[in-house]
Amino acid sequence: MTKRTILTTLIVGCLTASILSAGEKDWPMWRHDAGRSAATKHALPATLNPQWVHRLPALEPCWEDPVNIDRMPFDRCYEPIVVGSTMYLTSNRSDCVIALDTRSGAEKWRTYVDGPARFPCAAWNGGIYLTSDDGHLYCLDGTSGKIRWRFRGAPTGRRLLGNSRMISAWPARGGVVLKDGTAYFAAGIWPAMGIFIYAVDAKTGKEVWLNDSLSMHYSTHPHGAKSFGLIAPQGAIAAVGDRLLIPGGRTLPACLDRKTGKLLYFNYGDKGVGTSQICASEDVYLNYRSIFTLMSDTKKGGSIVRFG
Repeated sequence: MTKRTILTTLIVGCLTASILSAGEKDWPMWRHDAGRSAATKHALPATLNPQWVHRLPALEPCWEDPVNIDRMPFDRCYEPIVVGSTMYLTSNRSDCVIALDTRSGAEKWRTYVDGPARFPCAAWNGGIYLTSDDGHLYCLDGTSGKIRWRFRGAPTGRRLLGNSRMISAWPARGGVVLKDGTAYFAAGIWPAMGIFIYAVDAKTGKEVWLNDSLSMHYSTHPHGAKSFGLIAPQGAIAAVGDRLLIPGGRTLPACLDRKTGKLLYFNYGDKGVGTSQICASEDVYLNYRSIFTLMSDTKKGGSIVRFG
């Protein structure tokens, strides 16, 4: 695990430095954009050369069992974004955000939050946004690292022991995504305790809408039992068009109306075939894990095709 994490960090540093020297634009969200497309119009230089090395310690994933590690690999390695000449990384080991100079690899600043920062941050209008297991959405100043504001997604300040830390009883594991000046995130991973999905004004930190009704649905679960429950947000949220896709870790994503927060559709999938990873366009989305990928209709959630 240590070797894999450090190697990932070195490769990211070297490639980013080369891309920026070739005139690449910002990479403001993990996998480039709000749809997590991992696509850019810019080509890589013909030759890539190492520019610098910045060593970081191995991360400490929240899930240890094989099934969850396979379906929820979101915090196993560093997932950087780049704005201008600065790379931003979150750490679930050190509970912080780190800013690195892409020209030298030197650390510019480091800001600590009150719990593991398990998901990639996002950048908009000079701000750096991230969620934490402390149940909050943060906005930091991208230049200084100073906290501009923080928004509590958890209903109360109740804390409990999780992964050797005192964390919120409703950790914010619906990783933040930015679109049209709005930040979207989710807090809570146990439907019986309540799930809270928010749209927040990215400039002011004020609530735009809240959907807190997604834990109260009585339905048949993948193992055949009937029970209350629905989405358990774990993964980086994706936003495309008027749709918001909330990854459910071991289920297929829930789809919400991005403007109102209304649930449009949700399907557990066949025996919980979903994962925490989403790549989406306005027409289709991919939900993928190590052994197969599912393609679904973004607007309706149906027409699933399985690859692998």
